[in-house]
Order: sequence, then structure tokens, then C-alpha cells
Amino acid sequence: MLIQNVAPPADFATTKVNFNGVFSVQSVIDSTTFTYALNSSFNDTSTGGTVYFSSPNITVGVSQTTQGIAINPITSTAAIADANATGNNGPQINLLNSLDQSVSSITFHAGCTAYNTTTCSSSAPELLGTSSVAFQPFANSLVSYNPQQNQLSVSNPVTQQRFAVVCAVLGGACPATPVDQTSTMSITVNGGTATLKLFGGLAVDPATNQAFVVQPASGAIQIASLGSLKAAQITELQVPTVSGATIGGIAGALMPQGTLTSTTDLVGVQVYGAGFDAS
Repeated sequence: MLIQNVAPPADFATTKVNFNGVFSVQSVIDSTTFTYALNSSFNDTSTGGTVYFSSPNITVGVSQTTQGIAINPITSTAAIADANATGNNGPQINLLNSLDQSVSSITFHAGCTAYNTTTCSSSAPELLGTSSVAFQPFANSLVSYNPQQNQLSVSNPVTQQRFAVVCAVLGGACPATPVDQTSTMSITVNGGTATLKLFGGLAVDPATNQAFVVQPASGAIQIASLGSLKAAQITELQVPTVSGATIGGIAGALMPQGTLTSTTDLVGVQVYGAGFDAS
């Protein structure tokens, strides 16, 4: 929650308490009332102020065994991985497109890809469990990792199909018995001990088109190439706001996906990406 323009308390010089900033909501009392906490105690003698908030455009239920989430910054699509899905009891990856608010899913079956549907069974469950996802926004590819099978998958979020599978991350033939790369650790909870399962992690570097996989069991970070891309890629265009205007209540904020008309030049426009040359 962003809070602005609340006057400081009378004893601000002593307490240094500032009501303004970005805070986590502690509890929601009703549709217009909530609580939040500051680090210091104080006597509130101020009034007024402005709070900016919004209602969700769409609410989607997810499995209680959901593990990972990734958002494509270009298409604004969110991918959510269900670590308990086998393809038979539900899809491994659910997709939410925030632009048109459509919901779709990607289902994996053991050994099957978009190019291999004859030598695999379309009804065979894929063993647990896909727990991490990451986008390659330049190619609009979705990378997912199943640490228990030590298997990396690359899928197309538009066609909802998997088009590549890499075993053991570094390549080679899939072993008859995959090496489980999950691990466990003990943590203290309310005076007791609980066992926490570690599934590792996954990230994609768009500029180098590489996937980085953290394997808890081995303590290693494996690197997998996702192929080649054209040299120059644009991820974002930011246009400065008109003087005096505010975006989301924040003065001087940059306006993504905006349009600026100029008879002379485009001062202040920022283009982000990779592979740009000197010109």
C-alpha cells in the first residue's frame, strides 16, 4: 500500500516517525479500512493524507501445492507451477494472461513433446514434481524445472505445448533412474522441529539465452543453453510523463507503454534491451 501526504506528528523532531511510504497491510477490516504498522511508537496528532489502492481485476484459485511463479515482462503473462501435478491429476503449469484475463494451462506427460507424440503415452503421468518456472521474454519461451526428475522443460505459452526436454540439465540421454535433486533441512518452528523440503530454483538470463538451475542435493548451479536469438532485443520502452502529471499518484513516474509526439526529438525516452550497437 502506497501512502502519501500524511502530515507528520507534532513530535516528529523527536520520534522521527513518518506515516508515508510503502507498507504491508497487516489486516483488512472492510473494503475501505485496513491497518498497518510502523517501527516506532508515537502519539498520532496528524490528519488527512492520501492512500492509493485498487481492487483486483481477476482472482484465480491455485492449488495448495503451488511452488513457483514467473511473469513475462513483455506479454504480462504469469506462469504458476504445481509441484504435485502429474498431468493426470492436473496440469503442471497454469497460465494467467493479465492483458485479456484469460486462463490456460500446460500439461506434461512422460516423455511427450510437441514433436514426439508417437513414442510416448499421452496418458502416462509425469512423475513429480515441476516446481520452478522462468520466462525467456525475447522468445516468449517458458522454462520449467522438475528437480525430482532432474529435468528441464521448454514450452510455448501460446500453444500450451512443451517442445523440448533436457535430462540431467547438461544434456545427454535420460537416465533410466533419474537422480533426485531435492534436499531437506530441519528448521525450528514454535519450539519444535520441522523438516523443510528444498526444490531448488530456476532463472533465465534473456541476454545470453541461458537457464540457470540450482540443485540443492548437489549444491551446484547448472547452466543450460536455450539456443540462439537475433542480436538486438527490446524488452521495454519508457516515456517520461507530461510535466505536472502523475502516474498512479506518483509525480514524475515513468509511463510504460506510452506514446510521445515531438517535432524535434524524444528527450527522456528510454529503451531497454540487449544487443544494441554503438549507434
